[in-house]
Amino acid sequence: MNFVGKVFVVLQLLGGFALMGFAGAVFSAQQNWKAHSESVQQALDKKTADLTAMETELEKRKDQATEDRNAFEDKIRGLEAQLTETNRENVDLAKTNEQLNTDLATSEQLAKTTADQEKARRFEALEMRKINVKLHEDLNAKTAAIQKHKDEIFAQKIRLEHYLAKHDKLQSDHALAKKVLAQHAIKFDPRDPTLLVGVTPPTLVVGHIIETRPTKNRNVEYAEISLGSDDDIAKGHTLYIYRTGGKPGEQPKYLGKLHIIDVYTDTAVGTVERVKTGVIRKGDNVTTKL
Repeated sequence: MNFVGKVFVVLQLLGGFALMGFAGAVFSAQQNWKAHSESVQQALDKKTADLTAMETELEKRKDQATEDRNAFEDKIRGLEAQLTETNRENVDLAKTNEQLNTDLATSEQLAKTTADQEKARRFEALEMRKINVKLHEDLNAKTAAIQKHKDEIFAQKIRLEHYLAKHDKLQSDHALAKKVLAQHAIKFDPRDPTLLVGVTPPTLVVGHIIETRPTKNRNVEYAEISLGSDDDIAKGHTLYIYRTGGKPGEQPKYLGKLHIIDVYTDTAVGTVERVKTGVIRKGDNVTTKL
């Protein structure tokens, strides 16, 4: 190989090395660009997510602001309605006050005619005021009494409905029990004391009849008494009804028995087994032992 050939071989080697260096530089630049692109994309994704979150929060705040504005508008409308009503009441009060002032001025003018008329009118006004005060007090008392009676009537209606419902249920249960007993040919007396062996005898207590419910022939069928579970009264107990004869013309009298069928805290209800000559009424006495 001559000198020129050697030089050509050396140039080829140098060119190969240069080409390899250029290829390495291009690969390194490509890797750096790819990493930068991924970093920029991640930052862009984060910004997009942040923007979406901010838009969502903005929508929430806009919705809340709309709700608050609607609430404030409703409140303003309510206050405006109250203001209108107050203004109307003020106008009515002003008219009433004006009328009262006119009446007062007229009364004062008439009262000034003579000293005697003034004294007479003053005396009359004082008397009328006393009468008005008395009438107002009587009206308040009667109104309170009427309301009390209404409340008592309402309470009695509720109690009656309660008792009627219980009565209907008892009648239905009684009819069903009689039917079942008849089907099995079993004789049953609900007043048989041997059936109440499990009932603890009551202690000696005394009460009175609160209310009675008569049947169509005016005999008392049910009665409510002022004794209850607080007085050791229980279902199945039998109490005795009597009258002390404390009123003029009355004699002590035994009226019959009361068989307890329902018990509350301070009251109880029972069926009445009266004597033929006994007329049971509200206020009669009851006791567990005679």
